[in-house]
Amino acid sequence: MGCEHNVRQMLGHLQAIIFDHDGTLVDSEPLHAKAWSAVLQQYGVTHVFADHIQAIGRSALERAEGLVNEHSLSVTPTELLAKKHEAMDYFIDIEGIPLVSGVKRVIDWATAEGIKLGVSSGSSRHEVARSLQIHRLEDVFSAVSTSTDVQQTKPAPDVYLRTLDLMGVSVKNVVAIEDSAVGIESATGADLTTVAIWHDYVPEAWVQKAQKRFRKFSEIHTWLQQIYTTSTPC
Repeated sequence: MGCEHNVRQMLGHLQAIIFDHDGTLVDSEPLHAKAWSAVLQQYGVTHVFADHIQAIGRSALERAEGLVNEHSLSVTPTELLAKKHEAMDYFIDIEGIPLVSGVKRVIDWATAEGIKLGVSSGSSRHEVARSLQIHRLEDVFSAVSTSTDVQQTKPAPDVYLRTLDLMGVSVKNVVAIEDSAVGIESATGADLTTVAIWHDYVPEAWVQKAQKRFRKFSEIHTWLQQIYTTSTPC
């Protein structure tokens, strides 16, 4: 109850929701891991999902830089990332890229209520634009910020600050939804009330700094409805 009371004190009238992209809006982490694995295999490096988990939330370029340095690869980070984008596009064409279960209900509810929606992602604009296009969500989000758009990506707050600026809303009237420690640090660094969608593959310690933690989007949906109906317009 204390945590819930504190969250209600932090929030004004809910006017906007900002979603992280990978693992929050789209269930893309297994596909990202598969794409990195396919690319790294060309250099004799074995890469499994457990390896990918450690980098969740960080930008793709930062990930490429880390892999080049870690394995002394004979390729630049930019070139490695370009190969990864190609592999990702290939796997998306074959397998698709599903929305996280339950997130569409939240999007539909928020849209019906006139609540603004945004995206703040550590992924590239290419990857985010592709998935939004696939799910026909380009016109649903009034602001989209990616690692391509800022000098410092997550865990710095820049990507959230940019989205807030584009949306024209006060930070006290916005909820951010994240799934990683890096993302939560970014959102809270922008002074956003932050809730976590806590996946089974994510350690509890990674989501502890979120004001609220939920296992399912159906639970987030219920909580948002409660917050929306009891919050005071500012």
